[in-house]
Amino acid sequence: MWEEVVGFSFEATRAPGDGESAAEDAPRPPYTITEVESGTEASSKLRLGDEIVAVDGCPVACLRIRSVRTLLLGPADSTMSMKVRRGGEQVTLSLQRQGDKQSPTRPAS
Repeated sequence: MWEEVVGFSFEATRAPGDGESAAEDAPRPPYTITEVESGTEASSKLRLGDEIVAVDGCPVACLRIRSVRTLLLGPADSTMSMKVRRGGEQVTLSLQRQGDKQSPTRPAS
C-alpha cells in the first residue's frame, strides 16, 4: 500500500499476517519512505528506505497505515516531528506540513 503526504511517499513493507483483513487499512509497519518529491523540505531531510518510527511522539509500530497517514497529514501548515530509522540509528526530523494538499493521490493501479 502506497501513501503520499508532505512531499514524500511511504508504504507498509510487511503484508498483513494470516487471518488479518485484506482491507485497505490492513498493512502494518515497518513503514518505509519510497519516494521523496524533489524541491520539498522532505527532500533535504528524508532518504529513500528510511523507516518511520514515530510521528509527533506517537510510535507507529502498532498503527495501521491510515492512522499513520492521519498523523502525518495533521493540521495544515503545522510542524511535525518525525523519528525515522536510518541504517542502525534513529534520527529525529522536523518537517512543515503542506497546507495546499487537500488529500493524497494514489498512482493508477
